[in-house]
Amino acid sequence: MAPQGKPAVPASINACLVRALRNSDVFVSRLALLFSTPSSTDSTLSLLAYSMILASHTLDKLLASRMELVASQIASRASKSLQPGETLVASLPVGEVLGARWARAADASERMKTARAKISDFRAFARLWGLLGLYGWAKGHWKSYPGARKPAAAEGEGEEEEGSKVNKNKYDPTANTTIRTIVWMQISACVAFQALENVGYLAQHGIIKLEPATTGKLFKWSSRGWCTHLTLELVRLWKTSQLTKQKRKDLAYSAAWEQEDDAWWKKLTTTSAWAPVALNFSVAPSYMFLNELGLGLCGGTASAVSVRELWKKSAPAV
Repeated sequence: MAPQGKPAVPASINACLVRALRNSDVFVSRLALLFSTPSSTDSTLSLLAYSMILASHTLDKLLASRMELVASQIASRASKSLQPGETLVASLPVGEVLGARWARAADASERMKTARAKISDFRAFARLWGLLGLYGWAKGHWKSYPGARKPAAAEGEGEEEEGSKVNKNKYDPTANTTIRTIVWMQISACVAFQALENVGYLAQHGIIKLEPATTGKLFKWSSRGWCTHLTLELVRLWKTSQLTKQKRKDLAYSAAWEQEDDAWWKKLTTTSAWAPVALNFSVAPSYMFLNELGLGLCGGTASAVSVRELWKKSAPAV
């Protein structure tokens, strides 16, 4: 018989506790990796911000629908006691009309709007030194041309190597003149985007003195630079797919193709999802076509694809 006193903890409970602690440790470790680099931090915060846009939009719609229903009921009852030509005007807090639960929902929506504004401001601040990363991109692209700036080989060997190099790099995107030109145009568009956003951000916070109208124009033209980059990215992806089809036409199937195709589709998905967001902020406010639902869906989709890929890469080795 078991000894009297404190009952023994079943082994199954101990195993569950150990498993829960281990899973928690893995989750927190992977989450820490998501915030370990500027790019992964930006993607994670972007997903959080656009998720908040969707959540607050949903709550606002539910609240508005509920308030409209209650208002129609109040108006229906009050109309019986009103004289011809009289109008009832009432302003009541959400809590008094709909109850404490709906008041908490309204408060949660406002808090999410405040949080997403802070996240947006932090992301813009973290991009202030983004021009340094663009310099690295341009430098890497300049050095990526196969065989460029390398010493010439011996006369006989040089011709043979040159011929094999042409055949080898015929379908290489880094050696394709069209794609290389597109990338240079993308770098230029991103430099314009980042420089204009930096000035607009500093002016918005009073560090640089500019008129509010001028600051708004800076952000608009900054978004146009981003939109140009995304448009060029779609063209680059299309050209890359054409080269890939030609390269694979006379080759045997390789398992590496699946990884290449998967990366291509992910890039296409994120670019296509960001494009409406960039275009929306590139036009005057009166011409903006995305509401909060559209912004949340487009931005959330693009961010989710990026974060999902980062999350997969942070998985511990088996």
